[in-house]
Amino acid sequence: MTRLVATLFLSSLFLVAACGGSPCDDLRDRCGECPAEVRGICETAAEGAKNAGGDDACQNFLDDFSC
Repeated sequence: MTRLVATLFLSSLFLVAACGGSPCDDLRDRCGECPAEVRGICETAAEGAKNAGGDDACQNFLDDFSC
């Protein structure tokens, strides 16, 4: 029984992780795909969006995202 509960718990954690994180986490990941010369600028802008408006601001940034 304990093993079943542990398996279900780990499966649910994996499912949550597979569904994606917050828009701010997604944005940070996308900045990592940018060329090195603009990556820092992107990360700074992403952090600013997170601090200014949270997930909504990050989602707006993602909607118009381009390196």
